[in-house]
Amino acid sequence: MNRFSAFRLFTAQSFLLFVFILFSTMSCAQKSETNRERYMPQLEQAYKDGDWEKIISNVETIINSGEAYDDLALIYAQALEATNNVEKAISILKAELENKEPRTERYFITNELGNAYGLLKDYDNAISYYKQTLELRPLFARAMLGLASVYTELGEISSASDYYLQAASLFIEHGMGDEVLSIGRQMIDIASEDLYSWLVLANGLYMTGDKKECLNLIESLKNTFSSFGSLKENFDELEKLARE
Repeated sequence: MNRFSAFRLFTAQSFLLFVFILFSTMSCAQKSETNRERYMPQLEQAYKDGDWEKIISNVETIINSGEAYDDLALIYAQALEATNNVEKAISILKAELENKEPRTERYFITNELGNAYGLLKDYDNAISYYKQTLELRPLFARAMLGLASVYTELGEISSASDYYLQAASLFIEHGMGDEVLSIGRQMIDIASEDLYSWLVLANGLYMTGDKKECLNLIESLKNTFSSFGSLKENFDELEKLARE
């Protein structure tokens, strides 16, 4: 599994649940579509079980019954990606993107196209779709993480770190400690000499309740780096919070 595939699985865990609940709510509201009502509970259970084949089977049953499935296009494509049917996933996503009035927000579709092309190691297209996503939704952290992952694969560490930092800042703002901790570890992996990487990691430790480890890390950094430079106030404030 390459770095991009690992990132894809990581984002799926936190992102897919939101998408699934959103589409489940939309779908169940359409009372005339009996097949959709029948299969939605099965789709929900299949997601919980990580049974991608079951998701594909159920969605395709809905499609074959002649009922509309456009609001299920995203989760269908994600299931296809998870079962290595990436080209078909791209086809589904592009068809949905061409709809004049798509049931799914366009930035979700463009972001998933970025993910799909990343899995194919078609990094030019992946970058293009992630950037389209940010044009549609400038503060969409998942697209920033996608770009960070792609630039890491390309060896463009400075660009990767910049996007990781932007995403981390958004997650810090929204109190999403697990995400911050994960990003910090990825930043350390590619740029351990960069104090910003360590600052993100320290924030992640603090936000997830590991104050002791946060303080130990800051103390260790004091012995490793000659100074914290422009980040001194950030580290000092974090240390103060961790000691409370």
